[in-house]
Amino acid sequence: MMDYSYTLEEVNYDPFIYFIGSTDGWKSNDQKLALVDDAKGVYTGYVYLADPNNAGFEFKFQRAPGNWDTAIGAGTFVSFAGAAIGVDNGNLGVNAGEGVYYMDVNLSEGTITATKVETMGMIGGFNEWAGDAPMTWNPEEYCFEATNVGVTADGWKFRVNGGWAVNLGGSLNNLTAGGDNITVAGNTVKLYPTRKTNENIYCTVE
Repeated sequence: MMDYSYTLEEVNYDPFIYFIGSTDGWKSNDQKLALVDDAKGVYTGYVYLADPNNAGFEFKFQRAPGNWDTAIGAGTFVSFAGAAIGVDNGNLGVNAGEGVYYMDVNLSEGTITATKVETMGMIGGFNEWAGDAPMTWNPEEYCFEATNVGVTADGWKFRVNGGWAVNLGGSLNNLTAGGDNITVAGNTVKLYPTRKTNENIYCTVE
């Protein structure tokens, strides 16, 4: 009878993975997903995907900005859900066209889900938690925005596609999935979901 020994190596996941793709001709990698489960390597976040050069709605993730050696492409995954697809050239892609997508990436299990944000809305005490005050995507500022909305200090949240599966709350400077109700009043709201200029998802209320 032979004795066997095994060595288990802990996988250390980086705090972010960086989106790069057709949105700007594969030039920048400043949109990013954040690590939310460091045991399984789960990353979530929002990215804006466009195709101005008619090359296809394609992208990859980089583990370190500018480093292609360990890039995350279609071959990393065994399961694609929502609008996410694998492309024959090894890139990742979506089949629902231009827009903002909520991404859920599980590197340990090899799964990726892309949910297109058909609507981003605000719901709370200001509208008796009934329906959503709609927001409009501003591709120049990479934000969802709404004016004359009248959110109130008795609590409100952001939510995607009129449901609670994907929602944001908490501190204005660090919004999180399923976070607490926001308690800041104002009329003009801008939500910056892609972490393009900040490591956090954040919003402004005026």
